[in-house]
Amino acid sequence: MMSCYKWQCRHMDISVAMDWLKDKKTRTERLLFYACVGAFFSMPLGIAPMTFFGILAASVWLFSGIAFRRRHIYIQHSWSWPIILLMILPWVGLLYSPDATGLGLKYAKKTHYWIYGMALAAVAFNRFQSKQLVQAFLDARGNRSLWYARLLNSLGIKNLDQHLLTALRHQTGSVRADLLELLSPKAGKDAADMLAGLAASENNPDIIAAVVKTVNRLDSDSSAVFDYAPFLNSNHPEIKAHALIGLYRRTPEKYSSTIASWLHSEDLDQRKAALLLPVDQRTSLLPTVLKKCWPPKKMSRFCLLF
Repeated sequence: MMSCYKWQCRHMDISVAMDWLKDKKTRTERLLFYACVGAFFSMPLGIAPMTFFGILAASVWLFSGIAFRRRHIYIQHSWSWPIILLMILPWVGLLYSPDATGLGLKYAKKTHYWIYGMALAAVAFNRFQSKQLVQAFLDARGNRSLWYARLLNSLGIKNLDQHLLTALRHQTGSVRADLLELLSPKAGKDAADMLAGLAASENNPDIIAAVVKTVNRLDSDSSAVFDYAPFLNSNHPEIKAHALIGLYRRTPEKYSSTIASWLHSEDLDQRKAALLLPVDQRTSLLPTVLKKCWPPKKMSRFCLLF
């Protein structure tokens, strides 16, 4: 039987979709959506019904101006370029290769199927009422929560950072690290305070490393409240590296010597942490360290790390 929690999540999913379908401002988008749905569900009936609905969807997409108004979708998102390439390559191949059997032309004509996907991608889901979608995200757990978070991020929901901070308080495990990656650099001092408490109470070193890494992405004013010093003595290389990054950005003249000492340290964890630092923070020190601090035998040991 379906649990009450799962029933509530599914009810929210359906209610959000129904709000969009009832919106009078999305009539053209709804027609495009229904045409794409018709093309999908008519596949078992044969090629002709699917082609009919596909052509209808492509016509609405092109002649209603949706293709032009939503052109930023295809320009800004990386998924569209491989599709455009797959549409063009079969036709380009016909220009320089013989097609005695007509098989090449036959396959080139099938590139119109990609247009249906391009048309569906232009449906304006941004008119969703986000309140229920946000609530579904806050109520979700585990991978379901991460799925909602990525959806909200792709839709450009306002105040997403605040919703992520709320969700982080009751999420556990690797989902926390994945949610931290979605926090923006403008999350603010509240985020830094919350992350400081999260790092202090967390036992998983991978999550702590993700927390310190996230703090480094915040602006300098917000991250100023975060104390990196306790994490500099961690046994986890990633935690040490991200802590040193934060301290170096605050006072580079003080911690440049620390980077140099870590690069030629006998402690393998310190050396690994130094190699995890950004290239711009260790490149200027690396030649000096290699020439002055490492004899040839240690140099060979360094090379084994790559």
